[in-house]
Amino acid sequence: MISFMSDLMGTDLHLAPARQVFRSVVSSEARIAIMRSLLEEAEVNRDKDASYDEILDEFASLNKIRNAYAHGLWSTSVDEKQSVWLEETSTDPFAVFFAKKRRVSLKELIGALERMSVLIEKIYRSTGPQASRPRRVEQPDEADPSSPLPGRSEEPTHQHPPQSSEA
Repeated sequence: MISFMSDLMGTDLHLAPARQVFRSVVSSEARIAIMRSLLEEAEVNRDKDASYDEILDEFASLNKIRNAYAHGLWSTSVDEKQSVWLEETSTDPFAVFFAKKRRVSLKELIGALERMSVLIEKIYRSTGPQASRPRRVEQPDEADPSSPLPGRSEEPTHQHPPQSSEA
């Protein structure tokens, strides 16, 4: 979703601070709200098609599933079906332990993974190299192996004290 946020910011993934913004917002709900605001309110996104809304909606839906799996209480049974059970977290103070548990099938888990794969592909089609603006990436002068890396000066920014030969 970082490349998606970068696209909504109207900047190149490699030049924008999209990763820093995305990672500093720890709540997925807040990330979704930020991206939805960018999509709906930023002039740069005026011509985005409905696929962007679909991507955000699917991300929100998959985030709910992820949270249920990550924060739920899992258990297994030793019956002949070797069932796996999940009790999702509840804010109800009167909830009975395991009162809302449900069987989770392998088909359900695979379905969630397949949805995630489809979402990743949709994001890539919307924001990947074939959909983005030409990137300006600085490269060191290949003819001169002593040229500094992009963003680095010739001189080091810090000096180590000289090592004393005395022991």
